[in-house]
This record gives sequence, C-alpha cells and structure tokens, in this order.
Amino acid sequence: MLQRAAERPRSVAQTCRHFGLSRRVVYKWKKRFEAQGAAGLCDRPKTPHRSPRATKAEVVSKILYLREHYHFYLKRFHHVTIARVTHALLSRA
Repeated sequence: MLQRAAERPRSVAQTCRHFGLSRRVVYKWKKRFEAQGAAGLCDRPKTPHRSPRATKAEVVSKILYLREHYHFYLKRFHHVTIARVTHALLSRA
C-alpha cells in the first residue's frame, strides 16, 4: 500500500479507496515507515505505556506479601480462595 502511494503521490485518495483505508491511516503508516522502517509497521499493543490510575507499587507489594503469607487465613476462616498470580503479571498492569 505504501509502495503504491509512493509511486503515485498525487493519488493518495485513490490508494485509500483501493485498499479501503482512510487518509489518516495511510499517513500514519507512512510516518511510521519513514521513522522506523519496516519495524514501524508491526502490530502494536493498544494498551497505554503508563496508566495514571494504576495501583502503586507499594500497594502491589503489600498485596503480594499478604497473598503469599496469609492466604490460609482467608481460606480457613472466611472460605475465600485467592488465585496465585506471579509478581511479573501484576507488575505489567
């Protein structure tokens, strides 16, 4: 698609219609390709790099500690089972 758009720079609208894409998408991909080459066209996760509402690291570490050391208390006295989640999974969130 980018190759065709480069071959016919005056007919970006035709290229968009041919591939069923909006101009915004075509220009976004073109900008990525110019900046990063073919690697810029790879799929990217839609999740943000940072979340302002994410749970603070110290709270996560306390939860992990309680989960590791006191899960038996919840199960025995409150009949609550807690899933075992690795720290790596929680730190990605």
